[in-house]
Amino acid sequence: MHAAQAEGCGPIVTHDPGRGPKPWFRFVRRTIAKSLAIGNPADGYYAAQAVRESGGWAAHATDEEIVETMELLARTEGIFAETAGA
Repeated sequence: MHAAQAEGCGPIVTHDPGRGPKPWFRFVRRTIAKSLAIGNPADGYYAAQAVRESGGWAAHATDEEIVETMELLARTEGIFAETAGA
């Protein structure tokens, strides 16, 4: 399982394996992906556990990468992706 979260709010990416995601209350508003800007996700512990147990990884996506992906999908596939999906 692989996970990606916006760089401005990534509690699962920055999780502590022993304790689960680190709440990011003060960073919630620092991304264009507003629908993903949840500083303390309800099932964050389980998401982090799934990534860890599957041998996967988690990474941040910058706002610039999100915009680039939105433009790429629109240009090459005709898909308009919302920021969270891009």
